[in-house]
Amino acid sequence: CTPNISWHGCDPVYSCAINPLDSKRLVTAGMRGSIYLWDIEWPTAQQPAITFVSSLTGA
Repeated sequence: CTPNISWHGCDPVYSCAINPLDSKRLVTAGMRGSIYLWDIEWPTAQQPAITFVSSLTGA
């Protein structure tokens, strides 16, 4: 199952990375210079639960 990513206000997501030391953290970067931090929970089902944590927007 491949998750469909439609974050960043439906703008393209150019990059994403999972912290290799903590697989519950995801960072995404979008076309407007915005960076988003997410928490990932892996319940017993195969679909992860992803929760927005914080954002950082560049100029």
